Amino acid sequence: MKIPRFYLDTSVFGGYFEPEFEKATRQLFADLAQNRLVGLLSDTMLRELAKAPRGVADLRDTPGGSWELVYESAEALELAEAYLQADVVSRQFQTDCLHVAIATVCRADALVSWNFRHIVQYHKIRAFNAVNLSQGYGALDIRSPAEVVNYE
Repeated sequence: MKIPRFYLDTSVFGGYFEPEFEKATRQLFADLAQNRLVGLLSDTMLRELAKAPRGVADLRDTPGGSWELVYESAEALELAEAYLQADVVSRQFQTDCLHVAIATVCRADALVSWNFRHIVQYHKIRAFNAVNLSQGYGALDIRSPAEVVNYE
């Protein structure tokens, strides 16, 4: 069985220390450590994480697990701009568009996020995927960590 590749946005790392999100987030990191999934980290996310509080930023150095670095590309920037042109989110939140675009371009099995305002929301997911399809990409599965962790 193919191991799923999940693009993790910055909110997942922040969720590690948030009481509301920590249980599912910590299980996600445990699943990574047990090689149940591959975590995709983008250079965009790593730049954001570098500005995060020390404990959150240190999670990127968590030993074990399978990690793959993916990059912001001209293709991803163009797709992010298409999301903005379609008013999926406002320009103020263009980095959220870039996370979705990078995950789409690198063909992640899912983008995992705790960002319920701009990413993990039914209408936003449909809008991102409408743009993806109009630009020749497939639909991207977008989920919260609680939806993708192994509960066995």
